[in-house]
Amino acid sequence: MIVPRVIERKRDGGRLEPEEIRELVMDYSAGRVPDYQMSALLMAIYFQGLDRGEMGSLMEAMLESGKKLDLSRLRTARIDKHSTGGVGDKTSLILAPLVASLGVAVPMMSGRGLGHTGGTLDKLESIPGFRASLTMVEAERQIARLILREIDERLRFLDAKLLSKVRSEKSSLLDIRLNADTTREEQLPALEKLLRSHEGPCRVMLRMEIPKRSETILDLGDDYKVAASDELLARIEQIFGARVAVLR
Repeated sequence: MIVPRVIERKRDGGRLEPEEIRELVMDYSAGRVPDYQMSALLMAIYFQGLDRGEMGSLMEAMLESGKKLDLSRLRTARIDKHSTGGVGDKTSLILAPLVASLGVAVPMMSGRGLGHTGGTLDKLESIPGFRASLTMVEAERQIARLILREIDERLRFLDAKLLSKVRSEKSSLLDIRLNADTTREEQLPALEKLLRSHEGPCRVMLRMEIPKRSETILDLGDDYKVAASDELLARIEQIFGARVAVLR
């Protein structure tokens, strides 16, 4: 690929092919395309724009150009919150722990300060003991261990635990819905042990479904009443997978 020809084509309103975009991003990341050529291409893109196909190819190429967190083993919903940045950090520091308090893994990407404003990471690192520069291995382990549920307890920048407190106090039923076809024999004793270790006032209802055929509903009675909490829901999901238990 001859980079100046690609720049000229975009300058004149032409279209970049997916393989060209990928090669440009990879070569620039590896230092084989100089800054002045990439700057010229970005100027051409600024004036001529990109169509949806070009934008999609550029996004995929940028994703492939760096390392990735492998969170496929997590049995829970996963979402990333990333933005181009702002002045007040009025969204990230509120939204990430708020979503995490509902049981979603949030490996949030944040940047440092640009220009006149301090970045999200700069603000967080002003908290004594907070460390944002984790290795990929450390980040994966941290997310897997906490599922970011406890980030509000460690950072104290949002008392998102209030949501959990209200839910725990008002809930009167733990509803567990299992699929008979996928539930393994050793999982049920693990559930029994877990429920007995969280004794409390909340009733437990166990639903065992055979998809498209039948459903058996068991009220586990007073012997298995539990203390409702996010920690209990998380432990249940570790055994059976995401979204099998809800508090009502």
